[in-house]
Amino acid sequence: SRFVATENAYVKADKITVSADISGRVIAVNISDNQEIRAGDILFRINTETIEIALKRADARLASAKHTITAFKAEYRQKVAERKEVEGDVRFLTRRVTRQRKLFQKGFSSQRKLDDAEQELRASKDRISALNQNLAQIQARLGGNIRIKPDDHPTVQEVLAAREAVIVDLQRADVRSPVDGIVTNFGLQVGEYIEAGAPVFSIVGNKGIWVEANYKETDLTNVRVGNKAKLNFDTYPAVTFRARVVSIAPATGA
Repeated sequence: SRFVATENAYVKADKITVSADISGRVIAVNISDNQEIRAGDILFRINTETIEIALKRADARLASAKHTITAFKAEYRQKVAERKEVEGDVRFLTRRVTRQRKLFQKGFSSQRKLDDAEQELRASKDRISALNQNLAQIQARLGGNIRIKPDDHPTVQEVLAAREAVIVDLQRADVRSPVDGIVTNFGLQVGEYIEAGAPVFSIVGNKGIWVEANYKETDLTNVRVGNKAKLNFDTYPAVTFRARVVSIAPATGA
């Protein structure tokens, strides 16, 4: 015979298991069993109160982080101005010490005045060293760049990333259909608590449907991809569908 036939055949379609990316209690269900849906349709919603609180906390941390960076920059400018003032004192005190030494050497000034002048000079120089250390610490806290914008600072970037993660969770509260299809195995009710990643129901895709026909190996000797076929379904016994072989499985069902 030029034809092979079998009644051991089944209609197949993509089956997608629907789950939520976040855990929470269901507050709205927009579908029912066997309903046809489109990709992007909102299937159900999860309560977002906890996520909204987390977002407020993230906003507060972000504002605090930006304020801290701004305060560091203001403190740096203040320390620079203070160092400039002390550097002026050092120049003045250096001249004063030189003058006191000359007066002491000539006998016009006492040792005490010279010691006092030298002590004030050392104190001012120590103050400059301390200010330089403070400036180095502040610069390190600013990521080594005193002109850095608050939004570019690593601390702020970290808080921003955490905030973006909260926003993503907020968007995931609306569970949408990934494909066009038909809802099946459905029993979700408002008030149920679901865990992230746990299967909730399924969607059977209504595009790209195919028929899987099971033949004996001896029937497949001359079957090739591209061969024409005729299909008759039990549901529509009076209708014959035209089809084409798109693939041949390399292994048996066993």
